[in-house]
Formats: sequence, structure tokens, C-alpha cells
Amino acid sequence: MTHRTPTLSTVLAVVLLVTARPSPAQEWPAGTAVPAAAIGKGRLEVSAGFDLGVKNGVGPDEPARLWRVLPAGIRIGVARNVEIAGTWRGGLLARSGDGEQHSDWGDPGLFTKITFTDSGSTSSAGVMFGFKIPSTRHLPHKLGSDAADLYFRFLASRESGPAELRVNCGVAIVGDPRFAGSQDDLLTGSAMFILRPGDGWTWFGELCGFTGPKDDDDKVQFRGGAGFDAGFGKVGLYGNARVGGGPVDFGTAFDASGSWGVGISFSRVIDL
Repeated sequence: MTHRTPTLSTVLAVVLLVTARPSPAQEWPAGTAVPAAAIGKGRLEVSAGFDLGVKNGVGPDEPARLWRVLPAGIRIGVARNVEIAGTWRGGLLARSGDGEQHSDWGDPGLFTKITFTDSGSTSSAGVMFGFKIPSTRHLPHKLGSDAADLYFRFLASRESGPAELRVNCGVAIVGDPRFAGSQDDLLTGSAMFILRPGDGWTWFGELCGFTGPKDDDDKVQFRGGAGFDAGFGKVGLYGNARVGGGPVDFGTAFDASGSWGVGISFSRVIDL
């Protein structure tokens, strides 16, 4: 394996979950770029969806299609400026390059967000940290990494009228399933632009990414989509395309290396 000096690039691994009341505190996990504002004490958000990813140029034993069935999230405000979130990658249904079909359970994760600024401010700052619990096998079908990953991010967001900008940057320590005791240390970054024109729709576009010292660490994706109020909550529709980097990914298939994908999400905020 070749090691090299990292050069900062950007990548996307985004899922749109637009919530029942369009505000920056209620749109995570909308994507890699999460809002800096917390959801608020005594508020609960639940979300679920479906996602299809396609990866071109793979070998016969590599996943070429991946359905994520009911990827889900839940987050709750435990204090004015603190929230705790749990995520699940969903049930995984895959088809490899040779046409064989496989399945596995997706990885869950647990995250904490702390906001430093006052609620209601148009500018927010905070941090988020958490970990992925390994439950998806890497072999034989390479749908996961069999490793626990750690994440830490600085968060910033700014609202101006119907527009919002979110910027996140941080580090990730991810397990490398190809070698015992090996890990990959990554720099991560993301930026999302959101527009709420006032007609009940929310539109977004995002670039996000990571870079590291190992081969195939640098990848870039773009994702865009829209959400609308369906009465019972919000429905989000989105698509993505990889615009930089190749299809090689040593674990967590399609999270950064998929060629393109589409998805739908449903979410609702509840006041407890």
C-alpha cells in the first residue's frame, strides 16, 4: 500500500432529512453538514427512509448496487444547548458485480452535539462527536468495515432571510478492515447551502469530503434535493453523484465511493 502526504479535498456522504418545522435546529441529519444549533430541550425528531446507491467499475465480488431499507435516526434535546442522536444505516440489500445478491444489517451510531451560542441566534457554533458501532461485516461481501469509527466536528451555521449556510470541519478515525489493528485518520469537511422560499419547500445543495494518507482516501461527491411538508411531517427527495475520486472503498460501501444514488426520507418533530 502506498502512503502519501494528504492534500485537503472535499467529499459528500449526505442523506436529506428535512423536518416538520423548517429551522436549522431541526434538519439534522440532513447531511454531512449538520446545523450548529441544537434541537431544543424536550424536542424529539424521528426519521426513516429508503436509499439506492449505484457503483460503476467494480469487480465481480464488489457491491455494485445497494438498497438501504429504512435507514433511521432519532435525536432528542436533553438541554437547551445539548442533543443526543442515534442513527442506523438500515437493512442492506446488495447486488455484486457478478449478479449475486447479498444482505446484512447496517451499522448504528451514537452522537452528541453541544451548541455554544444562544438559541434563536442567526449565527450558531458548536461541536459534535460520536462513534459508529460495528455490526456490518466486511467479508465476504464488503458491505461494512467490522470496525468502530470515531468522529469529531466543529459546526458553524448562518441564516440570512430564506437562506442558510452550514460549514463543518473535523477529523475521523476509521478502522481499516484489510489489516489487523490498522486505522485511517481523515480530515473531513462539508458545506451545505439551504434555501426556504416560503412556499413549504426546502431546497439544498452540498459538497463534503475527506482526505487522508492512504490510497483512495480522497473522494468528492455532490448531492442536491428538496423537501416538502406532507402534513404528517416532512418528505425529502434527493440525488447524488461522485465528482472526484474512484470507486475503491475499503469499508462502508457507497458511503463515499458510490457513482450515483437516489433516495427518499420521512421525518417528524415531536414536542414532548
